[in-house]
Amino acid sequence: MRRILLDANVIIKLHELGVWTEVLLHVQKRGWRLLVAETVVSEVDYFRTEEGHVPIDLTQDFQKELLDRFDMGAESLRKFRSGFDPLYAPELDPGETECLAFLVENPESTLLCTSDSAAFRTLGLLNRSENGISLEEFLQQIGLGRRLPYQYTEKFRVRYTHEGQRDFLQRRGFR
Repeated sequence: MRRILLDANVIIKLHELGVWTEVLLHVQKRGWRLLVAETVVSEVDYFRTEEGHVPIDLTQDFQKELLDRFDMGAESLRKFRSGFDPLYAPELDPGETECLAFLVENPESTLLCTSDSAAFRTLGLLNRSENGISLEEFLQQIGLGRRLPYQYTEKFRVRYTHEGQRDFLQRRGFR
Protein backbone atom coordinates (compact mmCIF):
# COMPACT_ATOMS: atom_id res chain seq x y z
CA MET A 1 0.00 0.00 0.00
CA ARG A 2 1.39 3.40 -1.00
CA ARG A 3 1.49 6.08 1.70
CA ILE A 4 1.63 9.77 0.88
CA LEU A 5 2.83 12.19 3.55
CA LEU A 6 1.21 15.58 2.98
CA ASP A 7 2.97 18.76 4.00
CA ALA A 8 0.94 21.80 5.08
CA ASN A 9 1.62 23.77 1.89
CA VAL A 10 0.15 20.94 -0.21
CA ILE A 11 -2.98 20.60 1.92
CA ILE A 12 -3.55 24.35 1.69
CA LYS A 13 -2.99 24.37 -2.08
CA LEU A 14 -5.42 21.48 -2.62
CA HIS A 15 -8.05 23.45 -0.70
CA GLU A 16 -7.30 26.59 -2.73
CA LEU A 17 -7.74 24.59 -5.93
CA GLY A 18 -11.05 23.23 -4.67
CA VAL A 19 -10.01 19.60 -5.18
CA TRP A 20 -9.42 18.41 -1.60
CA THR A 21 -12.47 16.13 -1.42
CA GLU A 22 -11.85 14.79 -4.92
CA VAL A 23 -8.25 13.95 -4.01
CA LEU A 24 -9.40 12.06 -0.90
CA LEU A 25 -11.80 9.97 -3.00
CA HIS A 26 -9.26 9.23 -5.76
CA VAL A 27 -6.64 8.15 -3.22
CA GLN A 28 -9.13 5.95 -1.39
CA LYS A 29 -10.14 4.23 -4.66
CA ARG A 30 -6.49 3.33 -5.27
CA GLY A 31 -6.08 1.86 -1.81
CA TRP A 32 -3.44 4.42 -0.88
CA ARG A 33 -3.24 6.18 2.48
CA LEU A 34 -2.72 9.89 3.11
CA LEU A 35 -0.74 10.64 6.27
CA VAL A 36 -0.57 13.95 8.08
CA ALA A 37 1.88 14.74 10.89
CA GLU A 38 0.52 16.25 14.10
CA THR A 39 2.69 19.32 13.52
CA VAL A 40 1.25 19.70 10.00
CA VAL A 41 -2.29 19.51 11.39
CA SER A 42 -1.44 22.44 13.66
CA GLU A 43 0.07 24.41 10.73
CA VAL A 44 -3.00 24.06 8.49
CA ASP A 45 -5.41 26.75 9.64
CA TYR A 46 -6.93 28.32 6.54
CA PHE A 47 -6.63 29.04 2.85
CA ARG A 48 -7.20 32.28 1.00
CA THR A 49 -9.85 33.11 -1.55
CA GLU A 50 -10.95 36.39 -3.09
CA GLU A 51 -13.56 36.61 -0.34
CA GLY A 52 -10.99 36.20 2.44
CA HIS A 53 -9.75 33.43 4.71
CA VAL A 54 -11.54 30.09 4.74
CA PRO A 55 -10.82 27.78 7.70
CA ILE A 56 -9.48 24.27 7.10
CA ASP A 57 -10.78 21.59 9.44
CA LEU A 58 -9.47 18.08 8.87
CA THR A 59 -11.39 16.57 11.81
CA GLN A 60 -14.07 14.85 9.71
CA ASP A 61 -11.50 13.48 7.28
CA PHE A 62 -9.68 11.82 10.20
CA GLN A 63 -12.97 10.55 11.66
CA LYS A 64 -14.00 9.05 8.28
CA GLU A 65 -10.51 7.48 8.08
CA LEU A 66 -9.73 9.30 4.83
CA LEU A 67 -6.55 10.60 6.51
CA ASP A 68 -4.18 9.04 9.03
CA ARG A 69 -2.40 11.09 11.66
CA PHE A 70 1.02 10.39 13.16
CA ASP A 71 3.21 11.91 15.85
CA MET A 72 6.94 11.19 15.91
CA GLY A 73 7.49 12.56 19.41
CA ALA A 74 9.87 15.25 20.59
CA GLU A 75 12.86 12.95 21.16
CA SER A 76 12.70 11.44 17.66
CA LEU A 77 12.48 14.91 16.12
CA ARG A 78 15.39 16.23 18.20
CA LYS A 79 17.51 13.24 17.23
CA PHE A 80 16.63 13.64 13.55
CA ARG A 81 17.44 17.38 13.48
CA SER A 82 20.68 16.93 15.41
CA GLY A 83 22.21 15.02 12.49
CA PHE A 84 22.23 18.06 10.20
CA ASP A 85 24.58 21.01 10.09
CA PRO A 86 23.23 24.56 10.17
CA LEU A 87 22.87 24.58 6.37
CA TYR A 88 19.83 22.31 6.66
CA ALA A 89 18.33 22.26 10.14
CA PRO A 90 17.12 25.89 10.34
CA GLU A 91 15.41 25.69 6.94
CA LEU A 92 13.15 22.80 7.90
CA ASP A 93 9.94 23.80 9.62
CA PRO A 94 8.43 21.48 12.26
CA GLY A 95 5.96 19.84 9.84
CA GLU A 96 8.61 19.02 7.27
CA THR A 97 10.93 17.77 9.99
CA GLU A 98 8.28 15.39 11.32
CA CYS A 99 7.45 14.13 7.83
CA LEU A 100 11.11 13.54 6.99
CA ALA A 101 11.76 11.79 10.31
CA PHE A 102 8.79 9.49 9.65
CA LEU A 103 10.01 8.83 6.13
CA VAL A 104 13.50 7.86 7.28
CA GLU A 105 12.03 5.36 9.74
CA ASN A 106 9.34 4.10 7.30
CA PRO A 107 10.74 4.38 3.75
CA GLU A 108 8.82 1.47 2.18
CA SER A 109 6.10 2.71 -0.19
CA THR A 110 6.13 6.16 1.43
CA LEU A 111 6.34 9.44 -0.48
CA LEU A 112 6.56 12.99 0.84
CA CYS A 113 4.43 15.43 -1.13
CA THR A 114 5.59 18.98 -0.50
CA SER A 115 6.49 22.18 -2.29
CA ASP A 116 9.30 23.12 0.03
CA SER A 117 12.83 23.38 -1.35
CA ALA A 118 14.46 22.52 2.00
CA ALA A 119 12.49 19.28 2.26
CA PHE A 120 13.46 18.20 -1.27
CA ARG A 121 17.10 19.16 -0.64
CA THR A 122 17.05 17.07 2.52
CA LEU A 123 15.65 14.08 0.62
CA GLY A 124 18.54 14.43 -1.84
CA LEU A 125 21.04 14.70 0.99
CA LEU A 126 19.60 11.57 2.62
CA ASN A 127 19.81 9.69 -0.69
CA ARG A 128 16.02 9.29 -0.66
CA SER A 129 15.13 11.20 -3.82
CA GLU A 130 12.73 8.43 -4.83
CA ASN A 131 10.67 9.24 -1.73
CA GLY A 132 9.78 12.77 -2.86
CA ILE A 133 6.88 13.75 -5.08
CA SER A 134 5.65 17.12 -6.25
CA LEU A 135 1.98 18.05 -6.10
CA GLU A 136 1.98 18.12 -9.91
CA GLU A 137 3.22 14.50 -10.08
CA PHE A 138 0.83 13.36 -7.34
CA LEU A 139 -2.21 14.88 -9.06
CA GLN A 140 -1.16 13.33 -12.39
CA GLN A 141 -0.87 9.90 -10.76
CA ILE A 142 -4.41 10.06 -9.40
CA GLY A 143 -5.90 11.44 -12.62
CA LEU A 144 -6.35 15.06 -11.53
CA GLY A 145 -3.39 16.62 -13.35
CA ARG A 146 -3.36 20.35 -13.92
CA ARG A 147 -1.03 23.28 -14.43
CA LEU A 148 0.46 24.54 -11.16
CA PRO A 149 2.86 27.26 -10.01
CA TYR A 150 6.57 26.34 -10.25
CA GLN A 151 7.05 25.37 -6.60
CA TYR A 152 4.48 22.57 -7.01
CA THR A 153 6.07 21.03 -10.12
CA GLU A 154 8.29 18.07 -10.87
CA LYS A 155 10.90 20.49 -12.23
CA PHE A 156 11.08 22.23 -8.82
CA ARG A 157 11.37 18.88 -6.98
CA VAL A 158 14.15 17.66 -9.27
CA ARG A 159 16.11 20.93 -8.97
CA TYR A 160 16.21 20.92 -5.18
CA THR A 161 16.67 17.18 -4.84
CA HIS A 162 19.75 17.50 -7.08
CA GLU A 163 21.05 20.29 -4.84
CA GLY A 164 20.80 17.95 -1.86
CA GLN A 165 22.54 15.17 -3.78
CA ARG A 166 25.34 17.58 -4.69
CA ASP A 167 25.69 18.57 -1.03
CA PHE A 168 25.94 14.88 -0.11
CA LEU A 169 28.72 14.35 -2.65
CA GLN A 170 30.55 17.42 -1.35
CA ARG A 171 30.12 16.15 2.22
CA ARG A 172 27.96 19.09 3.28
CA GLY A 173 24.77 18.93 5.29
CA PHE A 174 25.58 16.44 8.05
CA ARG A 175 27.29 17.06 11.37
